[in-house]
Amino acid sequence: MKKASELVGATPNAQVRPVSLAIRKAVARFDDLAPSLPIVVGCSGGADSLALAACLIDAGSRAGHEVYTVTVDHGIREESTREAEAVVAKLLSLGADKAVRKQVNVGKEGGPEAAAREARYAGLGEARRELGAEQAPVWLGHTLDDQAEGVLLSLARGSGTHSLAGMRKGFEGGHLHGRIRPLLELRRADTEACCHGLGLDYVLDPSNKADGPWKTASGEALRRAALRERALPALAAALGKDAAPALAKSAVLARQDDEALEQVADRIFASVSRVEPDRVELDAKKLKSFPPALRRRVLRAAGAQLGMTELTAAHLKAMDALVQDWHGQGPAHVRGGKAWRAAGRAILTLQR
Repeated sequence: MKKASELVGATPNAQVRPVSLAIRKAVARFDDLAPSLPIVVGCSGGADSLALAACLIDAGSRAGHEVYTVTVDHGIREESTREAEAVVAKLLSLGADKAVRKQVNVGKEGGPEAAAREARYAGLGEARRELGAEQAPVWLGHTLDDQAEGVLLSLARGSGTHSLAGMRKGFEGGHLHGRIRPLLELRRADTEACCHGLGLDYVLDPSNKADGPWKTASGEALRRAALRERALPALAAALGKDAAPALAKSAVLARQDDEALEQVADRIFASVSRVEPDRVELDAKKLKSFPPALRRRVLRAAGAQLGMTELTAAHLKAMDALVQDWHGQGPAHVRGGKAWRAAGRAILTLQR
């Protein structure tokens, strides 16, 4: 097999150009922010991640960065290990400086898709450390289609602006974030065309199909797969146009609103909080005067100070009740700690 630099070339063909151009622009930004770090890519072997990896191997080598690839093996199907090993071999042939397979165990909490995602990100983090690239962000192949699907799933859950904001590209605010997604403005059809243009066969995982072997606990199709194959086409038929671009645009607008609210909430948190190593005290009287959207963000920030990064909407609602509906109730038990308000005091305490 030819190296990625030969396949992509200095002037990529029309099928490859959209992905290659997006990658080269992203690598240039990465080079400005982290010139000494390697590029670490998550690659399942599907069209999105394979197009990403091939173009990153090309662009990264041109910019002087080593490129490491990680293929996570979820072990869900009998043939998954063989497929993962074949992907690793392909990536090495394309010119990856290092390519590894990372075996993970998928738990059962939160549904199959959420459990697989959690295991995948944990595996990518472990592999990054094992590769000696702990400081490097992980590059991922999510596209505009993934963003649109995520927005619809968030709407179906009744999520707020923070979840509707979707995924970041990874360079927001001139800073380097932990995950880089340079293909968020491209379509799944672009990555498939890129693979065809490079002459690369990609993995078609039946687990991603609505009628595939992987089901929910109730035996139904996985939510994202069903949405992709049934809901989005039905929505397009009803509207007379593809809804994915508008949904992805809504994610961008929600992100901008969310970031503005976060900035205001950060200032409020600084004015109403007292932070100690194992507890955060909040002036409930002051906090009560702000709108719910800002109160929730302040409460989430208080939890983050104590390492409570997985506070749910139910947790935040219970904590907020101690602020705006105080009538002597007991503590709110949250993941990793509890929040309470002492009788006769306008202080909300969150402790781990």
